Amino acid sequence: MLYWFHVAGTFLMRFIPVDIAYRLVGGATPLVLQVFARGHLRRATDNMRQVLGPQADPREAARVTRAAFANYARYMVDLVRLPHLKSRELIDNIRVDGWEHVEAAYRYRKGVVFATGHIGNWDMAGAAFAARGRPVSALVETLEPARWNERVQRTRTAAGVKAIPIENGPREM
Repeated sequence: MLYWFHVAGTFLMRFIPVDIAYRLVGGATPLVLQVFARGHLRRATDNMRQVLGPQADPREAARVTRAAFANYARYMVDLVRLPHLKSRELIDNIRVDGWEHVEAAYRYRKGVVFATGHIGNWDMAGAAFAARGRPVSALVETLEPARWNERVQRTRTAAGVKAIPIENGPREM
């Protein structure tokens, strides 16, 4: 099913402005979770209650969990629109504070390693760096099902990001 959501989303992003797509997935996420991923939602909410602490209101844990899933859905919008973005759009629309430091590091010709948290969309960041003419490799999780993984990795590769499966990381880096 994830594969088909990806295929449909990639097609639809040719016609739907990104702000409307964000609103659509934000509104549809609760329904999709209830229909297709009730078990995931329940486990994620239980985990969120652990994170928020024993005094956490269960309704607040559920609200924060749904918001996290909606945020991930917006991330997926960006992933499926990536094939439609030109390098110039990536450069113009993704602000990189301190790019001069990145350029200075590249002048040493030893490569540059970035460590990121799960903050923002790293696929877009990697594509923006590649659009600026820099080689980008990223350790990536192998997704399930396999054909969805193949499609996601092709999208990343087409955007200039060499996807290295995390299980192969040390050998390929």
